Order: sequence, then C-alpha cells, then structure tokens
Amino acid sequence: MPGKINIYSWNGVNVDKNDIQLEDGDLRKAQNATRDPLGAQGSMRKRAGLTKHNSIAAAGAIRGAVSLPLTKPSTRKFVAGRYTGSTAGWNTSTDDFVTSVTTGGPDGYSASATPRLPANIWTNFASADDRQRAFSGRPLVTYKNRIYYAGNDYTLNTTAPTIRVYDGTIDYVLTTIPYSPDVGVQSLGILNMITANGKIYLSTYDGGSYAANTVKTRIFEVDPDSGATAQIGSRFPITPETARVPYALAWWYGRLWCRTYTGGVTATSKTYFIRPGIDDDWTLDNTSAGTLTCSDMFTFQGQLYFACIADTAAAVVRVRNTTGTYSTSKTAALDEGGGTPVMSDFGAYNHFGTLILFSSSLYVSYFNKNAADTNRYARIYKYDGTSWTVVYSPAANATTAVPFHFALVHNSKVYFVSAPSSDTGVTHNVIVSSSDGSAWTDVTTVLDDTSTNTLGIVTS
Repeated sequence: MPGKINIYSWNGVNVDKNDIQLEDGDLRKAQNATRDPLGAQGSMRKRAGLTKHNSIAAAGAIRGAVSLPLTKPSTRKFVAGRYTGSTAGWNTSTDDFVTSVTTGGPDGYSASATPRLPANIWTNFASADDRQRAFSGRPLVTYKNRIYYAGNDYTLNTTAPTIRVYDGTIDYVLTTIPYSPDVGVQSLGILNMITANGKIYLSTYDGGSYAANTVKTRIFEVDPDSGATAQIGSRFPITPETARVPYALAWWYGRLWCRTYTGGVTATSKTYFIRPGIDDDWTLDNTSAGTLTCSDMFTFQGQLYFACIADTAAAVVRVRNTTGTYSTSKTAALDEGGGTPVMSDFGAYNHFGTLILFSSSLYVSYFNKNAADTNRYARIYKYDGTSWTVVYSPAANATTAVPFHFALVHNSKVYFVSAPSSDTGVTHNVIVSSSDGSAWTDVTTVLDDTSTNTLGIVTS
C-alpha cells in the first residue's frame, strides 16, 4: 500500500498497474489489511499474526482469555483385536505403531470383549484346513469416531453375541443378536460388518456345519446411536439355494448386496440384494453373476467389484455394471512382471481378499499358497479405473507374505491387516500401511500375538 491511505478515499484493489504506478488509495491486496483504530485519518495496518505459545506444539497448556487451560489435541488410538488358542486380548498403539503396542486395551475396554471371530466359526463355518480358515470375517467397523465390534463376552450356545462400542473413553454393549426361533438356538457369532445408509449391517452365523452343508445365517440392520436391531429379509439359505449363506456385504445404489459362501470353493455362489425398509425379502440377481465364491465386495466408479476365490485356477476380480452385466476385471497371473515375485503355481483357495478405496483408486489384497504347501505369496493390487498394477509384493515366504483380510483408510493412509493365523509355524500378525500407495511400511515387529484380523482407530 503506497503513500498515505485515507479511509474516505480508497480506490480499492488495483491489479492493472505495476507497483510503482499505484496512486494513493490504491490497494494491491486487501486480504491482510485491517483498520488501525489509532490512525488520525482512519489509516490501515497489517493484520497481526498469532502469537507462538510453545517452541514445541502442545508442549504445555495454552490458556484462554480467563486463564483456563484450553483442551489439548486429542489422542489417536489404534486398536487391533488378537487371539491365539483360548487367549483373547488387544493390541493398542497411540503412535501409529512406531513403538511397541500395549495389551489389555486402554482404560474403558472390556478385556474379555475382543473384536475377533470366535474359533468355533473357523471350524464350522469354514473348515479346519489352514487355507480356508483365512476367511475369518470382518467383525469390526469404525463409524463417526467410534469403534463398533463383535464382542467375545458371551457364552457359546447359551447367551447372545454382543455388539459393543468404544468411543475412545468408555466401552459398552450397544445391542445383542436376537434369538433365532426357526433354528432354535442363540446365534453363534458375527461374520461381517459394514457401515452404510447411516446404519450398521452385519451377518451372523446361526449354526450348522460347513462339512454337512447345513450352515445358517441372518443379516441385521443396527442403528449405531440407539442400538435398535432388526433382521433384514429371510434367514439364509433361501431359494434357490439350500446350503449357501451370505459372507460378503456391500451397499450400492440404495441397496444392500450380499454374496453367498460355503460348500467348498467350487460350489455355486449367488448374489442377492434388498432395499431395507422397502423390500420384504431378498432378490436373486441375474444368472450372469457367475458361480465364483466371493470374499469381499466394494463399489468403485459406479460399479460393484467382487474379490473372488479360486481352486487350482487363477483367482479373479469380477465387476457388475449398472445394467446387470458381470465381467472379469482382473485375473491373477503367476508372473506379473517387474519386480513382483513369480509364483510357482496356483494352490487351492488362492484368492483376492479385501477391497478398499484409497486416493481415488481401488486396492485389493491377494494371497496364494502353492499346491505343494511350500510357498506363500502375497500381493496388493491397485486399479485406477483403467489398468491394474502390483504395488506391494514381498518375497515368497516372507514374514509379510500372509493373507490380508481387513483394510481401512485413516488420516490419508491405507492399512491392510492380516487374517488370524491358522497355519502352524507361520505367524500372521501383520499390518502394512502406505500414505501414497507405493511405499509400504509393516509393523510386524511391534505386534505381540499371532492373530490380528481387525483394526479400529478412534480419537479421544
């Protein structure tokens, strides 16, 4: 601002003249100009900046106008469920796993209410085979800065499974799963949970066995605030299926979608959808959906993607468009080129695991254990809507060559969490993360247990 400026004779901001041609009253910029109340002619001065209170951010209390301490920045807590044998617990970090985690959970947690899939589901819903036990469910979601998870604080076949909430300060029971009258038993556990439509949707395991093709499940809608719980549609299996039940869930175009599972990797699986609160029951999607069993579903660029499981052939990612047509988007290759380790062959239950949206691209995990049971391979693929690339691929049998079956995005970083260990001699306590989708960091050295299948983040 050149020369003298009179509050009564401003010319406004002038961007046409150069600096030496500006006249009195011309402003080049006015964003940081403020009236000087001491000026004899209503002059202006530069707006003052903020005073630096501490040499280190939040190193001490900053006091307000009446000398009362202001609220300090919140603490971010990373909480992972763990389970080995009959021992349940927590892995908790407040520094993004930079230092060793604590166990038992922070104050307010119920030490017995661990977010993990009960072991009875591994042996009944799936099978005892270490390949299939990787499909351990996703019994936790983070919503509105709260962690909602399936508790382990119930007695199998006697009391109802719980859905618990941790808000960063206290942990409490939100609701319990209703008794299943047509089966005549309490539900045995929670399989998967997603958040959509302002609600939590979850699938339950209500009894039966994988081996006998008698598994039964239901899907529920839970209000995350009130805990109101309502069953959505009929109990599965439903016609035309007699043995398949929902495993993967997704919300797409105002509908809740599910894909059935069990009966073996070669069994025919189907896709259903429902409009909660509008439709009375589930609708079978068209037959072009194919028969591949699916471990996860996710929406990307207006289409619905399916992470599929294979037997001895290559696993694929399928996609459904808005007209109902299904097609294959990606087929896993033994040799993906570049620096990706070449796989020897495709073993049973090689599969794409969990899907997540990060930085405008779709990411999906992949795992393959070769037929001879000698090599384990893990990858993370990225899809930008045009092409697929491998962005993470540890060496065969590396510590991080494990099945990743849970993913989330927080604070501009994506996390992939390993499935619970079911392979004797192999530890699956792995969490890998990336802030750019290219460089990855693993935190295997700070985890204290052999099964970490869920991860929630909350600030308080």
